[in-house]
Amino acid sequence: MIYESLHILTKKLDYYLRSASGNLEETKDIAILGNIAYAELSGDKDHQEVSNQVVVSLVSLEEDASLKNQNHFVKKNERFEKKNPKVFANLNILISANYPKDYTNSLKMLNRIVQFFQGESVLKYKDSPLPELAEVSNIESLEVNIEMMSLSFEQLNQL
Repeated sequence: MIYESLHILTKKLDYYLRSASGNLEETKDIAILGNIAYAELSGDKDHQEVSNQVVVSLVSLEEDASLKNQNHFVKKNERFEKKNPKVFANLNILISANYPKDYTNSLKMLNRIVQFFQGESVLKYKDSPLPELAEVSNIESLEVNIEMMSLSFEQLNQL
């Protein structure tokens, strides 16, 4: 559900940025799911074009150990059956406003992104069903909790 979570986040963010900018009729996405590491390689035809867009990138993935202790057995009809526990993960993402020739637009987009997350701390598939994800099993129960994270200068330098 990693892709599905990021896809829902990106689509909802894109819609918010379009409505805030008054560009709902625009066909080009404002927010895309992509690898910001390719921003400087935008002239290379083998890589995704990420210039003049807001780019949502997965930075790291880690298991949430605090939710790991779950029951491995379920009682059904007076019997216990083994089940695989759910895996809870923390997806650390980076959202970049990549407008290389218009720094003021980058700052405006970052401001709108912060506003979006102030109003959307929990994303659920059932609140905004996307037809392209309808066939994914258990998609109805998908819920993404969002928290902003601050990095130290050393962590930012490594990133």
